[in-house]
Amino acid sequence: MSIQCYLFEGRFVEREFEDFEILMGSLNLDILYRQPIDLIVKVLAKFGKELTKSLLHKEGILYLATWLRESNLQKYLALNLNNKLVLDTFIRIEEGLALRAQPRGVVCHWIAGNIPTLAIFSLVQSILCKNVNVLRVPKESVRDVLDILKIFNDISVTHDGSTMTGKEILQATSVIYFPSSAVDLNKKLSCAADCKVIWGGKEAVQSIVPLPQKEHCETIVFGPKYSFAVVDAESIDESLCHNLAMDIITFDQNACSSPHVIFCESSSRRNGEGGKKLASYLADSFRELTKKYQKVEGNFTNILNARGIYWLDPSKDILCSNSLDWTILINTDVTLEEPIGFRTIFIKEVKDLLETTGLITNKIQTVGVAIKNAEKKMEFCEQATFKGVSRCVDIGWMNNYATPWDGIFFIHRLVRWTSMTQT
Repeated sequence: MSIQCYLFEGRFVEREFEDFEILMGSLNLDILYRQPIDLIVKVLAKFGKELTKSLLHKEGILYLATWLRESNLQKYLALNLNNKLVLDTFIRIEEGLALRAQPRGVVCHWIAGNIPTLAIFSLVQSILCKNVNVLRVPKESVRDVLDILKIFNDISVTHDGSTMTGKEILQATSVIYFPSSAVDLNKKLSCAADCKVIWGGKEAVQSIVPLPQKEHCETIVFGPKYSFAVVDAESIDESLCHNLAMDIITFDQNACSSPHVIFCESSSRRNGEGGKKLASYLADSFRELTKKYQKVEGNFTNILNARGIYWLDPSKDILCSNSLDWTILINTDVTLEEPIGFRTIFIKEVKDLLETTGLITNKIQTVGVAIKNAEKKMEFCEQATFKGVSRCVDIGWMNNYATPWDGIFFIHRLVRWTSMTQT
């Protein structure tokens, strides 16, 4: 079985390789290293602007382009590194000691198949650290990833007398595919890496993590996660439900940060009132938004099965479109339901939102939070993050890529921290 390569020596060509020796040798280890970080940031920011001119119709491009704004990238570097110049030179941090963040070298990314732009988010952060990169992309995502990367071909930026082109980034990047069943190729890719970045489900993580690797290799895992939302009765209104619907619609619940269950705190006046009101407003938002955001095609058998169960059970309730555009399933079980996806959401009313913290494990990535009282919100977030949640965010921001992600400062792991003593 051979490696299918789609980006080689900075050119978009299709080639086959039996192993990784020639491919790894083609990656230019110096081309990003010699560029100042501010210039790299400006190239990436221009890349983001150019994406909106030709690829805005593709899912996730608008958010990716927004994330690539120069101000956001600078803020991201400051939050992760404190002083971004450690990527360019040794920086004195105290008397007698200077630190330098050096690239790890060859970073190999195993990308999940659910969101094509995920490959770009992973790549960009490694580029900021001046690494060279091999993206192992699922077959179904290859064309979308290549279409995005081709934008680099026409980018050139000059800053403080230095010029950098997008083609230089392409010369430090390779895009490949081979079947996940090709164990020998997975082993060879693992052994070629100075850093492994794994995005995927349980099966992918368990098959890649134990592979043989270099003794110094860093392994960064973004494994399977689950997310939900909590809403108190005082927060329920049309604006909130619009934001909830957008969190659900974005990526059609394929992202780890997509909500699958909404826990609604019951009204102090009457049990059941909060959940019904939330469901009604959310249904209105779905009706409005699905006119603009068309649903992706897929296997809707699970939706039909769930609708049938809820229609036949008098203890449950359901609101849904006449087609399969969206489905709201209402019950009182304080549980985390198995994801159905495709804009299918469970609403569950509880007496106290703190009840839900008993369901939390380290598998929970994001909780969307709408709690009016600041002290109550702080108490919920404190307990939720103690139990395992990585992110507590306002509803409407659940899918925003932020740092830390899954409890990891990603850039910290993509560099080697080196020191120099000064006397």
